[in-house]
Amino acid sequence: MKRWIGWISVFVSFLMMTGCMYPQNLRQDVAHLPQHVSTVQAAVDAYRKNERNRLPIKERAPQAPFLYGKYIIDFSKLQGYISQIPPSAFEEGGDFLYVLTVVDKQLAVRLYDLRVTEKLRELQPAIQVYREKNGKWPFASVVGNGFYTIDYRVLQTDPVTIPSPYHPHLQLPLLIDDKGRLYVDYRMDVMQYLQQSSKRLPEGTDMVGWLEKQSLYLPAHTPPMRLKKGEPVLERVR
Repeated sequence: MKRWIGWISVFVSFLMMTGCMYPQNLRQDVAHLPQHVSTVQAAVDAYRKNERNRLPIKERAPQAPFLYGKYIIDFSKLQGYISQIPPSAFEEGGDFLYVLTVVDKQLAVRLYDLRVTEKLRELQPAIQVYREKNGKWPFASVVGNGFYTIDYRVLQTDPVTIPSPYHPHLQLPLLIDDKGRLYVDYRMDVMQYLQQSSKRLPEGTDMVGWLEKQSLYLPAHTPPMRLKKGEPVLERVR
């Protein structure tokens, strides 16, 4: 847990030290995120066309398990293809990591919200201290497949939730697995989309990949999910 959160924290710290060209209000203006993503997508497509399908990614950057094989965009390779790095990108002090993922068999630009990583990083020390003192993780109730809700009472801290990037009215709970790793539970988001959809998805559908199709955002720190009997079911992370 410390290892994969650690590399993101170091990466973010480095980016923040590179300097910020934009006022805070412009960097965090979510209304412009679709335009930012569209601009980067066009630049990536042009780069691939001119560079024999090569990808403008950070090839040597360590990939956190929760990026699930996705690739961090290297804006230095997009010079000449983009007039400026989007102010929402961490390279310019924004909250989002721009990554490439596959959506409907096409490479698509998506946003990975590193504020989620920060929330989990802040809670992790309390989890570890409890484990060291009590020899067990602070489990509350069983969710299934090795996942549990968190007993914040024994941690002596307020419950932590994550604002949903998909449905603003939802606050998403955190989960912990039997190895002490933290996750965000996006099942409420999935259920809302399923209820709104006119299509019936086949049994066993990868619901993380399906969720990525619904928005510009990636579900940061989600465990794998598959559709079983019409509901998203979390799958154990090895």
